[in-house]
Amino acid sequence: MEKNNDNEHLYNAVTLLDDFEELISGIIAKDQDRINSVHDRVVDGICKDENILNKFLQVFGKEHKKVQNLPLELAVEYTVFGGDETIKYIKDLLKKDPQAPLYLSLGDIYYYGMGVEKNLDLACKYYQIAISRNEPLEGLAHAVAEEFRVRAETYMDNLDDDPKNLDKAIKFFEKALECGDIKAGITLGNLFTDGKKIPSDDKKAIEYYEKTAKQAVLDQEYQPNFNKLVAGNVFNNLGCMYFEQTVAEDMPIEEKEAYYAKALECFLKSASLDFKKGFYHVGYMYAYGKGVEKDLEEARKWLESASVLGVRNATDLLEEINNINRK
Repeated sequence: MEKNNDNEHLYNAVTLLDDFEELISGIIAKDQDRINSVHDRVVDGICKDENILNKFLQVFGKEHKKVQNLPLELAVEYTVFGGDETIKYIKDLLKKDPQAPLYLSLGDIYYYGMGVEKNLDLACKYYQIAISRNEPLEGLAHAVAEEFRVRAETYMDNLDDDPKNLDKAIKFFEKALECGDIKAGITLGNLFTDGKKIPSDDKKAIEYYEKTAKQAVLDQEYQPNFNKLVAGNVFNNLGCMYFEQTVAEDMPIEEKEAYYAKALECFLKSASLDFKKGFYHVGYMYAYGKGVEKDLEEARKWLESASVLGVRNATDLLEEINNINRK
């Protein structure tokens, strides 16, 4: 009886393989009719019986050469099955062709626990590799980064219970930033800037802001839900950190000018993202000739934009400039 059941599972697995190959071929050919004709059968076959799925994986391991001319697309679709066989198959493909979607697939397997134990550290590792490939990844949501950030925020909310929660929070904020979470990077930069919960450390703050700024550039290019104002805040904060380094009395003038130039570049980027303080800081730099030749008329343009957006400091500086022009 068991043997007959096993044969039945094998037959169903082979049938599922045929349908799966047809589904992949339809996806590659962008033939919606072919996709629709087998999609439901594939899904039903996967979900219907674990024994069928196990047999499918065995058969697939032996028969996947039938579709070896479609390795990338096949591996991405194959992710839905998860498990060690899938991981081995994808890693073999990575040795030949290390493309970002393959790393993304590995991240998904470990993030969702698809056929393996859920492992957020490994998910983070593979998502970060995928992000670092600088390739457009349609639908790449930083879900794992958000989970890390939520964990970090939970630890931050419970600092009174255990002071060690701060170290844990920083660890998870760092993991979130590694996976591309801009808000986590801003939080880290702020933590090491304001000195309220941890001793201030400009070097660490700049390091976090710089990493976050790089991620913001990637997000602007590849993420459909790119948040301009959050990214603008990143560049504004980084610009402020560069500017503040110039207060050191023993700093050589050349080094100061270099910091001013980097600050101005950040403020201009911030303003290009419609962040209101970015407009103000660009105007300030022109008004006082920091990192650029002093130009009150150019300063006025930027400050007027900031003033309209509600930046009080911009309104006050505009008034000073107008008073100078009246004399």
